[in-house]
Amino acid sequence: MYAELLNNRLHADVYTFNSLIEATAAMNEKFDEKWNNILELLNQMVAQKVTPNLQTFNTILKCLRRFYAFGKSPALQTLREMKAIGIEPSLATYHYIIQLFYQNENVSKGSSLVIYDIMNEIVGKKFSPQDPDDDMFFQSAMKVCSSLRDLELAYQVHGLLNTGDNRKFIGPDHRRNFYYSKFFSLLCLMEQIDVTLKWYKDLIPSVFFPHSQALIDLLQALDVANRLDMIPQIWRDSKECGHAFRSELKEEMLMLMARDRQPAELQEAFADCAADIKSTFESQDARQTAPHWPASALNCIAVLFLRAGRTQDAWKMLGLFRKHNKIPRSELLNEFMDSAKASNSPAQAIEIVQLAGAFSLPVCESLTKRVMADFALSQEQKEALGYLTAYDSDGDSSSDSDSDSRGGK
Repeated sequence: MYAELLNNRLHADVYTFNSLIEATAAMNEKFDEKWNNILELLNQMVAQKVTPNLQTFNTILKCLRRFYAFGKSPALQTLREMKAIGIEPSLATYHYIIQLFYQNENVSKGSSLVIYDIMNEIVGKKFSPQDPDDDMFFQSAMKVCSSLRDLELAYQVHGLLNTGDNRKFIGPDHRRNFYYSKFFSLLCLMEQIDVTLKWYKDLIPSVFFPHSQALIDLLQALDVANRLDMIPQIWRDSKECGHAFRSELKEEMLMLMARDRQPAELQEAFADCAADIKSTFESQDARQTAPHWPASALNCIAVLFLRAGRTQDAWKMLGLFRKHNKIPRSELLNEFMDSAKASNSPAQAIEIVQLAGAFSLPVCESLTKRVMADFALSQEQKEALGYLTAYDSDGDSSSDSDSDSRGGK
């Protein structure tokens, strides 16, 4: 059919030409050869006095996406031509151009200004459905805003979405979630925290259910703004959004809560949050043949219990280190030693040293010295430590000798 058209043997309507253009782009030829074939078809349309429609130009632009860098100049030429003959671009038109010019995730403002030209041209416009791919535009545009880290541009795109009935072009649920996830993550990165929290309240979960990464982005924004007091609320919201078993999200929350000491009231709220997170790991234990307790989670939950004065809960955590063969941090063991000293409990202090010894931790030696210095131990308690027997019998021997004795055991 293509050969017959070129030889003026066959007349066709615009829909046939559109199909031929699409078929031409799919041929196994070089990009320049494909483009020349498309131009020949356009010339044939002129010769047959067939007026191209919006779908003609959108088909060309859709095909040019597969031409990569070669397609950029023809795409702009196509856009100019369709405007010259009075055809108004649809949202799909701009979607194809965005896809062509921003195929690389690592884009910069200097690499292409096309997105800015597009937004300047269409800001405030109300669109009607004209192409099946019209509902791809907002997803593509917000993806570029995110890659460029341009919050002002993102606000422009979002303003266009809320112009007239343009919201109907947001697309199905998965595209809506993609759009809002990109928008919200950019807010977390670039916006003032009070504004971000207002968007959070307005969007989640009434407009979209966030992925766990969006909530991690929010946590990091709260950290930068020194608003970690919001973490318990974010955890409650996370559960409502179905993220109670997202380990990365839970570990991020625990890490932020455990990093620094907080005022007593907030410390108690953190401990309650940690206890709830702990219950989700225990629930996973019951459902899995090979339960997964990250060492970082064990460490953080234990220290949060200690700081809130929930000593009994904290000491129960030590058993989980043994059960799941996870290594406790030196800082945690020292906090446990502080707790044992505060309650004047040599038995607890010895338990800490034994745990450190079981994992052959370097901190074992300094913990042993703390026990000997801070507690009045009975002979039985000294013997319970095992390798401290030699330390005790040497009495006033040098610290080097003590180290040798402990190292040889």
